[in-house]
Amino acid sequence: MKAKAKKILLSVPLKGKGIWMDTAGKTCKVSEYDFNGYVHGQKNKCCNLKVYHNLPWGIYTDETFENEITKFLKKKHPEMKIDYIHFSEQGLQEDGVADMDVNFK
Repeated sequence: MKAKAKKILLSVPLKGKGIWMDTAGKTCKVSEYDFNGYVHGQKNKCCNLKVYHNLPWGIYTDETFENEITKFLKKKHPEMKIDYIHFSEQGLQEDGVADMDVNFK
């Protein structure tokens, strides 16, 4: 049986260098994301976000990725009042999964 291709929600052309990997010229393809700890209808200060993608964990600290994920999710979920999104600690990163923190206004 042939595996079903994942739908790409967002393609991010990376321009910078992460601390752990030269990301310049690579494209990060985001296929899925999951908010953990967000409670709809309550005043949230922050929550965790898992972003599923096609690259190694070494994209950690790439600012272009953080900025594009922030813009994409602000537009997709205006009701959440997202302020900014950034990578969480390095030890939580995995190949194909960015662990991130979401801060709200």
